[in-house]
Amino acid sequence: MPWYFRKSFKLGAFRINLSKSGIGASVGIKGARVSAGPRGTYLNLGTNGLYYRKRLDTPGERSGKRSLPFRIVLVLSFFATVGAIVFLGRPVSPQRVFVTKFEVTKNAVRIREMPSLHAKIIATCNTGDTFNYLREDTVTHWVQIELPGKRTGYIKSELGIVKRAARVNK
Repeated sequence: MPWYFRKSFKLGAFRINLSKSGIGASVGIKGARVSAGPRGTYLNLGTNGLYYRKRLDTPGERSGKRSLPFRIVLVLSFFATVGAIVFLGRPVSPQRVFVTKFEVTKNAVRIREMPSLHAKIIATCNTGDTFNYLREDTVTHWVQIELPGKRTGYIKSELGIVKRAARVNK
């Protein structure tokens, strides 16, 4: 079995590839990428096992000199890499994270161990109490919530409302 060498450096949408045949660069997102290297410049599209690949330059165009798409991808990759190195030491701005809560709208609501009216009652809550929302069964209409101490419980969905709130992480 033949052995080969390949090393890839990723930086967001940019990637630099080092291999035995030379240096290549690519730019794109998952499922869509333009790549340029010693063997040509390609458009790569696809996901989940179904892919499309189209050569953007002509094979004769590669004799001894780099094609324009290769140069463009290489320059963009270079500036993205240098930009990342320059900004790595700087503080990152706070990020907004969305948190989903379940707010109880009725009094004396029973929180159950399982999503069933016959399940054991593990706690009770009142109007205005809020919990971290985990998920809802859209068939049975039970909401799974997170209780203090990382325990989970279930409440009928008609006994409250789901709220999505933005929180800034510092």
